[in-house]
Amino acid sequence: MTAENYQNNTDSSDRYMTRYSSPVFNRGLELAKKVSLATPDRHHEQLLFSKSIQDAEYFYNLAIPQISPSEYQYALINLQKALDLNPDYYEAYIIRYSLIYLPLGYYQEAISDCTQVLRLNSKSTEALVNRGRAYAQQGYHLQALQDYDLALIINPDFEIAYMNRGLSYMRCNNYQKAIDDFQQVLKINPLSADAYNNKGLILLHLEKYQDALSNLEKAIQINSEHVQAYLNTGLCCFYLNNDFLVAKNFSNAIELSPEITKEYLTQWDEDADRDDNTLSSYIALTLVNAGVNFQKKSNYQKALVYYNHAIVLNPDLENAYCKRGAVYAQIGDIEAAISDFDRVVEFGNENPWAYLMRAKLYYQLGYDSQGEKDGIIAYMLLGNQLSASGNYTEAIESYTHVLEIDPNNSEAHNRRSTARSAIGDYQGAMEDLQRVRII
Repeated sequence: MTAENYQNNTDSSDRYMTRYSSPVFNRGLELAKKVSLATPDRHHEQLLFSKSIQDAEYFYNLAIPQISPSEYQYALINLQKALDLNPDYYEAYIIRYSLIYLPLGYYQEAISDCTQVLRLNSKSTEALVNRGRAYAQQGYHLQALQDYDLALIINPDFEIAYMNRGLSYMRCNNYQKAIDDFQQVLKINPLSADAYNNKGLILLHLEKYQDALSNLEKAIQINSEHVQAYLNTGLCCFYLNNDFLVAKNFSNAIELSPEITKEYLTQWDEDADRDDNTLSSYIALTLVNAGVNFQKKSNYQKALVYYNHAIVLNPDLENAYCKRGAVYAQIGDIEAAISDFDRVVEFGNENPWAYLMRAKLYYQLGYDSQGEKDGIIAYMLLGNQLSASGNYTEAIESYTHVLEIDPNNSEAHNRRSTARSAIGDYQGAMEDLQRVRII
């Protein structure tokens, strides 16, 4: 197998589980101010203080306050001027790759700057790890592994080097070596939520769900705001058929970051090649069911949380609006309830329950004409659905409710006549027809 083939030999089904990357080990400005932490092994300290070096420092100092999203371009211009004047300006390379190129995703440029730092100081473990990460982000995991190996030879206790090397092993499907590296992280830092999360990812991929769950739960115990750990725990519980924990963990993830959660589920659906019955749809329905359980227990605030999160995942989930509207009605937030039932009506699926609930709320507000209008629509829809299913007795009852509101509703008389005929009440059917003729 060629190096190129090996670098790309990542199981596509594993991508949605390994999208998480550990934090970049950057000291940024701190490193730039503390060059003594890594003294270049060339003649950096022996450079003569000259006009060009003084000018280089001037442009470097101009660039520092410009390192912000709105002024990156100016910072880059001034840093380049500093490096043109002094190609051995160690701090400028560090600042540029750590605070600009890596955050912006300019990985090839970051690799070039890290290489320049290593030219000046071959023992810079930070440059090795950051260059390895830039290689890994482009899919070049063999080169990344080589840099991580070198960093660990220099510093055998370099936590982030183990973390990133484990991620690259993971991408290359070398799961045992990845687990070994994450375990090494935990020896150095027993409270590394990232290491537990990454171990959990591998065990999840290997279908060792209980072991995966144990590691993922430890990650959450250490860091209660670890979005990826909640997502991976939710997915693990999905495979364990524990809908309660599926809803709980995905709800926590949505609370922390709706964007990351939706991206995660979209990626999973794409990798699983699922066009319908997507995981996103399943999770949204699971959240609604969890909300229903809390609603039954009169825990309305918790129910609202789950309904809200279901709607975040699927803004067109009609059932979620129906349930949420009912909760709003129960807690007396009439306007919010009506707004939700308006949304259900807008879907155009002729939901009689939404019309009934909205009619009731209109009556409470004293809007009798609007309540009557919704009541007529609701009972007509309900009667039609009952007739279509052969439940003629209850259909007759629904049409009768329409006629109680509007005695001259010819459509209700016609449909009730048909339903009465179906159960053998021919006299009643004739009375309805006669009433239609009078109207």
